Amino acid sequence: MTTPLFPGPPLHNLPLSRGGDLDVTLVYKTVDPDTGQTAITDWPAGVTVVLTIDAKTGPVSGTAIITGPAARIHIDHALVDNIKTGTLWRAVQILPDNAIPDNLDDVLVNGQVVRYDGIAA
Repeated sequence: MTTPLFPGPPLHNLPLSRGGDLDVTLVYKTVDPDTGQTAITDWPAGVTVVLTIDAKTGPVSGTAIITGPAARIHIDHALVDNIKTGTLWRAVQILPDNAIPDNLDDVLVNGQVVRYDGIAA
């Protein structure tokens, strides 16, 4: 087994239930490299946060409204009601970077959808 060159993003299940909107807030935290302590701080200037679910019919995405340290993503239930368990998802921060023509995309967290309403996989 090999060791990753750098740590990958954390994996989490994304719970969905028929009739319920997806509404999630990601809070920006920094880590002090000397102490390892985390602190809640504002998102960097110019950053965009997007949550994308890889539905069979095409990607379903929501762009966050960022206020200070909170990035709130809202996707209406009509768009997520038929997404099946096991579907992949990710939240990406898009950082402006003049050295990269298409900005810098950084996956913050990802995983799979888990249904909490009995819809078959």
